[in-house]
Amino acid sequence: MEYKRKILKWTGICALTVVLLPFMMAAMLYIPFIQNWAAHQAADMASEETGMNISIERLRIRFPLDIELNNLTATQAGDTVLHTDTVIVDLDLSRIFTCHIGIDAIDICTGAINTRDMIAQLRLKGGLGKLHLEAEDIDLDKRHAILSGALLDRCNLAISMRDTSIVDTTESKPVLWSIDVNDIQILRSRVEFRTVR
Repeated sequence: MEYKRKILKWTGICALTVVLLPFMMAAMLYIPFIQNWAAHQAADMASEETGMNISIERLRIRFPLDIELNNLTATQAGDTVLHTDTVIVDLDLSRIFTCHIGIDAIDICTGAINTRDMIAQLRLKGGLGKLHLEAEDIDLDKRHAILSGALLDRCNLAISMRDTSIVDTTESKPVLWSIDVNDIQILRSRVEFRTVR
């Protein structure tokens, strides 16, 4: 009789452990030193994939699933491509198994951008006060995003378009994403368009 109780007890403990383990792993994501480790791992993977040097000073995950990145910097060949003080991503992962990601909002606060020659016919350079994006749907399979709204506030941007009559001989991969934007608001910002030969 005592032997059966021990077997039932250990079977129950094992079953409970299997059930609680995913919840414990998810709860560990809210521990700051694990978040910092994850930030460095994510920066290293992103650096490897993009060929840029990407660093994140601090990453925080706030309940239920807001991701905050502090002092995000991306450099390439010694030039700063992107630097932001704070990036906050509010995710809705309820549709992740169908390869769709809902992003309630992305806020990029106080930063600078310089795309250099990353995009063949365009260069974007300037300072960001606040960039706020709201997405209805991001389809990873079709590489299509629908933004319900975008807001530029206190930004100073220069968009330089290269003359399309000049033949570009540089090799570059095509951009495979399409993005639909329903509404754009520009407040207290300066956006300058230029054509460069």
